[in-house]
Amino acid sequence: MPKNLLHQRPFTPCDSLTTCVWYTTFRLLGASGSFAPSCPLRQRKNSYTVKAMNQLRNLFWSVLYGVVALFSLANASHAQFATEPSFELPQAGAAWINSEPISVAAVRGKSIVLYFFEEGCPRCRDKWPSVLAASQQMQGKPVMLIAVNSGNSAATVARYVRENNIAIPVIVDTSRTLEQAAGVGTISLRNIYQAATIGPQGTVRRSDAQDLLSSLQDAALESSWNVDPVTMPAPLMPLWQQMEFGNFAGTGKLIARRLQDRKPEIKQAAETLNAYAKQQIQQRVELAADATANNNLWLAYQIKQRLNTEFAGFELPETLATELAELEKDQSIRTEIEAMKQWNLVVKAMSTGNIAASRLTAMCNRITAQYPGTEAARLATQATSGPAQ
Repeated sequence: MPKNLLHQRPFTPCDSLTTCVWYTTFRLLGASGSFAPSCPLRQRKNSYTVKAMNQLRNLFWSVLYGVVALFSLANASHAQFATEPSFELPQAGAAWINSEPISVAAVRGKSIVLYFFEEGCPRCRDKWPSVLAASQQMQGKPVMLIAVNSGNSAATVARYVRENNIAIPVIVDTSRTLEQAAGVGTISLRNIYQAATIGPQGTVRRSDAQDLLSSLQDAALESSWNVDPVTMPAPLMPLWQQMEFGNFAGTGKLIARRLQDRKPEIKQAAETLNAYAKQQIQQRVELAADATANNNLWLAYQIKQRLNTEFAGFELPETLATELAELEKDQSIRTEIEAMKQWNLVVKAMSTGNIAASRLTAMCNRITAQYPGTEAARLATQATSGPAQ
């Protein structure tokens, strides 16, 4: 990594890639010009500077996405503990538009089709009505469509989303980390849109972006619901959808209220959702027990802490609060908590895009020095010594 560039200018993830970089990457990936949809509009900038900044982006943002593995364990079922998906979506709230962060582990059993698009191409703008129509047509099926824009700031993507009335979830892939992991090539004016499907077991494969409806239909055929939506009356459909895609936050009190509903069909549906939540709670309790048995107290603490937060309002184990309090007395846990607070400051600083890379390096080095052996120290070490992409 060129150190002069590292100290010369602020770390700006919103810097766009150049024609030189994406063309080289495109060829290295083995894609042909005929395979990738292209646009006649092209741009050029200084390839050396952009390549260096792309290395900086990958160095820090790849580790940021790596934090996902730490938290997605709490969303996985007992059977998924040993088979965590190798492909993951960003879990930082700032990386999402029109949706809270969605975890691959949380939607296991269902499929996700990712639609990567180039914001600077008129053909992509003209395609949005058909893209949104395909998503609408698949409502009620165990598959969802998520759009991904790479290489731009959140503000730029948010403006584009508003201008084109895009209502589906959108991921802001500023660092192009997700784009690279999906293997779709560098989205650019020569490769204006691509698609990838995350299957029911969390594996990713290429899909047909020119016929998104067929891609969605194919993905739905291999997927299934945890709770059959046919059993859900209309008033409970929003709750069902939220829980089905692994987001239990805030649903506990709403379910409790519906359990007292005078309408039999509402009450029965609420009982079904409540039973599903209890199943998910039990799976997490077992995960925490396994972590404790393996002397991984930090993982056990994280699972229990998230269980206590996300499933508030549901019936939780009576001993959960006591167990958390006892774990927090452990010096190793207290050290992990303090270290993770410092790492979160690094993540927050990175998300602004207005901090020098040298400053980020110093913050990471401080964590590794003050909190050796912690999860945060491991992440900080990866951020400062990992190979540039």
